[in-house]
Amino acid sequence: MSLSFTGIVYFPTSFAILFIVYRFYLSWRESGKHDSFVFFLTFLSLALVSFCGAFAGTIFAHDSFGIKIMLIVSSFLLSFANALFAYLFIYYSNKKISPYYGFWLVFILGIALSVVTIFSPVSPTLEKSGGIYWGLPLYLYFWRFLVYFLGSAPLAIVFFKKYRTEKDGYEKNKDLFFILVLFFILLVVFVDFIVEPLTGIHALISEVVLLILAVIGMVLYFYLSEKEVATKEKRFKKLVENMGDMIALIDEKGVIHYANSAHKKFLGHDSKNMINRPIYDFIHPEDHQFVKERLHFTNEDSIHDRFEFRMIHANGTIFWVETFGSFLLDKNSELERIVVASRDITDRKLARKQLEKNLREKEVLLKEIHHRVRNNLNIINSLLRLQSRNIKTASDVKEAFQESEKRVFSMALIHKKLYDTDNFSVVEMKSYIISLAKELLFSFGATKKIRLNVEVNNVSLNLDSAIPCGIILNELITNSIKYAFPNQSDAEISIDFNRNSTHFELVYRDNGVGMTEKIDFNTNDSLSLKLIKMLVEQLNGSIDYFTQNGTTFVIKFPITDELDRF
Repeated sequence: MSLSFTGIVYFPTSFAILFIVYRFYLSWRESGKHDSFVFFLTFLSLALVSFCGAFAGTIFAHDSFGIKIMLIVSSFLLSFANALFAYLFIYYSNKKISPYYGFWLVFILGIALSVVTIFSPVSPTLEKSGGIYWGLPLYLYFWRFLVYFLGSAPLAIVFFKKYRTEKDGYEKNKDLFFILVLFFILLVVFVDFIVEPLTGIHALISEVVLLILAVIGMVLYFYLSEKEVATKEKRFKKLVENMGDMIALIDEKGVIHYANSAHKKFLGHDSKNMINRPIYDFIHPEDHQFVKERLHFTNEDSIHDRFEFRMIHANGTIFWVETFGSFLLDKNSELERIVVASRDITDRKLARKQLEKNLREKEVLLKEIHHRVRNNLNIINSLLRLQSRNIKTASDVKEAFQESEKRVFSMALIHKKLYDTDNFSVVEMKSYIISLAKELLFSFGATKKIRLNVEVNNVSLNLDSAIPCGIILNELITNSIKYAFPNQSDAEISIDFNRNSTHFELVYRDNGVGMTEKIDFNTNDSLSLKLIKMLVEQLNGSIDYFTQNGTTFVIKFPITDELDRF
């Protein structure tokens, strides 16, 4: 096998084009874009054309028939490649026209050229210069150039227009690469099929031009590729560094190989000082095993995972994070690195905890609402039944209704206070007692006549305890307003409500005229006192009274509900 200069040039050029074919294949497989697939087929055809030239200049260098066969095969391949260029021209420039119009126009012209070449007198020879003279009739040279020109020139113009208007650096470099490739093709065929036949300088010029341009093209391609990679890497690093979430790159042992600047904000550690340290140094000890299990690589199905755990700030503060782990695999599907993105969710966890608490309280409230309504109606029914026994005359009816109205109001006020707060389980008693007392003073027109003192130290009751206490206070305040201050200018009502670890203590006093007779709660005919006694018993409590400097009632009852302890 003799080597010609043509063979020496075309072989490395063929492999260079094959490398570009491989890059287009990867781009097509990754993106699935239609134009990437067409470019893959186009450059594959051009690579085969270049191999035909290489074989013609090596294996068939002294075989005219072999060179002619390579020439005819390359002619068919060139028809297909240039037809694909014409397809891409219409694909990019006019969406209203089918790209196949351009394809078939150039392809039919190229096939016709190939058929004519078969039956034409072709006398290719190896010249002394080392180049191959194709020996085609002049009109076939022009015809071949026309096929190249119709395929490459319009597409080059499209990419040139895109290059001038493109803003993205990566897309701009890609457009420049296509412009140079198409210009390179047109320049080579112009020298090969126009300059050489017209000037009579055969073969060697086109091969030299092809070699020079191939070297320049590959150097430029690698330069643009490296520039693209460097630009993407710089852009990606800037993006990651400015993200609000913590981004880290760790290996399968948990050793940190990269950490962005957000770690300084959330962990209080400089990201540079975290490199080569285990990520578990910054995780709560109780969560170490949990995180190890979640980051453990088992199979492709677990390549993505999202989980929550606790981390520790440099000052010792513990906070919750939500972490998303993505596994980076090498070409053998082996674990190479783990990308860990973490976000502070402490506020969200606290909000969720409060929401869950509220939901539990509402569920309890909904479950008990029937029970509470029934109990309230039973209390109202008992109040009205007791009240009806004391009605003797028509005037008693009006008074009975007024007293019943105030008792029902004391119960309604409990519910109002309950629903005015975020806690639906307990009633804050200080605001309730003040509201109840002021409403009763106002209803009797005694707001300016009687001074009110209320001292309640952090007492909250559930409904089952709050309603009896409310009615008891209603009876005591009403009795004081009606009977304790007949002609007294310094009238005063004091209410103290306290608790210890086991009991509540409600102390009610007024500085009125007091009671002249000793009270027996079991035999007294007063509806109000009977009601107070009944409600104290409902609370499982006790009641005492004193008549020095007015009247004082001391009511004690145990803490029986867990909600009453807070």
